Amino acid sequence: MEIQNNIDIRESLIMQKNNAKKKGGSPDEIRRINQEIAKIQEMHALRLMTTDSTNEALTDLLQEQGGKIGIMCDEGGIFDVAAGLYSENNSNINTYLCAYDGQSIFVDRMTRCVEIPRATLTVGIFAQYKVLSSLLSNTSFTGKGLTQRFIYCLPESRIGTRTLSPMQQPEKSIEFRQAETAYRQLIHTLLKLPNTEQDTCLTLTKESRILFADYYNTIEGRLGKGGEFEEYRDYFGKSAGRTLRIAGLLHLAECQDIHKPVDGNTMLHAIFLSEYFISQTMKILGCDKYNTDTDFVLEKLIKRCKKENTNTISVRQINKDIRNRLSEERLTDALLELEKHNYIQFYMPPKNQYNGRSKGFYTINPHCLSRNC
Repeated sequence: MEIQNNIDIRESLIMQKNNAKKKGGSPDEIRRINQEIAKIQEMHALRLMTTDSTNEALTDLLQEQGGKIGIMCDEGGIFDVAAGLYSENNSNINTYLCAYDGQSIFVDRMTRCVEIPRATLTVGIFAQYKVLSSLLSNTSFTGKGLTQRFIYCLPESRIGTRTLSPMQQPEKSIEFRQAETAYRQLIHTLLKLPNTEQDTCLTLTKESRILFADYYNTIEGRLGKGGEFEEYRDYFGKSAGRTLRIAGLLHLAECQDIHKPVDGNTMLHAIFLSEYFISQTMKILGCDKYNTDTDFVLEKLIKRCKKENTNTISVRQINKDIRNRLSEERLTDALLELEKHNYIQFYMPPKNQYNGRSKGFYTINPHCLSRNC
């Protein structure tokens, strides 16, 4: 009722102003009505989540909700919308990028202006692996850093191991009910935390600072030349900062005290979770199942050829499929190694066939395609 009254009063004042303009009202009268409108703060119903919003609607929702909202969905359609499903395939993901780390959003258009200080967006998508694959292959998302901002988890499927007894009504176990109750209580407790308009900085104990510094230096070494993450810096470059975020969330979940420093035990748990999510990201990128670059390149070539029902693949296509995972030098070495052992064979078509623009092709050994070697 209070929200509706707020809307009605604002609309009534706006109508008064419009009528005054039509009837040639004095500037003082119009100024007075504008002052009354400015005194009334717009009210909106509380929204914690959305599931399917265009990028423009998402920005408006963020503004209405004080710069905070979540996207929670068990499907991946939101990525199709972000990619431009309703805007002629013109993706606009600036809101997602800015809201990742609390940047302010300013939108100035002919028809609307939006200002959101410290925008915060939480995204939780529980979708099929195919959705994840399309997300990783979207060059607009990866090129702008959206894909790299997510934390990934790829649990083992339980399909084929589930059981159902026809004689019993399925019911939740005691452990499940206890976990569900504890989770609900925690969420309600967190929602009651004061929503301060000022930035709040969590502090670390001496022990947690030492632990984090050691982990930060370890991550940095893995990102360096010759390190484990050298070719995946865009995915793991935010790992250290993400660990601090996880530590902050764990701290609030445990004690809900923003003035108490994050202790060493919480930091250890955050580092453990960070390493788990790193392993999950490596899993979805496919970099944990190949012993060598050669194995990785060969499987990518075979998949591409089978998908297009051919035994030939262009150098341009290889670069497009693989160069975001391997450097030019490592890709060249892998291709030379495969050619040396007759897995593939390079050839250059006649110049007049592609007007001299072709970089060449590779044919795949038929035995590889038939046996998936």
